[in-house]
Amino acid sequence: MNAQSPEFLARLVHDLRAPTRALLDLPDWLKDDFEDASVAMTAESSKLLTLMRENAHQLDHLVSGLARLSRAAHEPQEGREFLQPAPLISALPAMRRVSASLSCDEEQICMAKADLAEIVGEAVANAVRFHPHTTPRMAIEGARQDAVWQLRFLDDGLGPDPRICPTATHPFARAAVGETAPGSGLGLAALAAIAQRYGGEVALTPRRDGTTGAELSLRLRVL
Repeated sequence: MNAQSPEFLARLVHDLRAPTRALLDLPDWLKDDFEDASVAMTAESSKLLTLMRENAHQLDHLVSGLARLSRAAHEPQEGREFLQPAPLISALPAMRRVSASLSCDEEQICMAKADLAEIVGEAVANAVRFHPHTTPRMAIEGARQDAVWQLRFLDDGLGPDPRICPTATHPFARAAVGETAPGSGLGLAALAAIAQRYGGEVALTPRRDGTTGAELSLRLRVL
């Protein structure tokens, strides 16, 4: 079985869920055991439990990313339908996390609502993740370009490192360099998997209008 196939990823996620949940709960179990035994926890022990909790949350984030990547390769159950994208995008819960301006052609597109929600949710999460403040400003533009629909997300964050942009949509790639770079490196890979189902592609670049920030663009055959 191909290690990047949706079937393999789904099986891997299934097998990792239970032990990951146990690891998430383990620090609290150990803390309760210390209290029940009336044993004072040393500062070093508390520090180790905090580190264990942080690592467990990081593993849980990774497993969730693998689950999203597995789902992205499959057509949602509700299937494709003709949509007016602007009202749907405006109503998505993810939009509450950013201060956004939205400009979309009135032309309908043919895609699954779940896919559109996943695309917007990951684009917003990516903007928040790499922003120095809590509420990024984002411009979202959707327009017809030849036979495809181009959807662009432009934010005012730090912007991606140009060195990793060519491989930013590969699994486990990150939009920043270094071991402390945030994220699981799977969000943009999930977007790329969705785009591939629509005969399209995803690209991440620094903003090309001369301002600081990221530009995430998708070209989808949904017209």
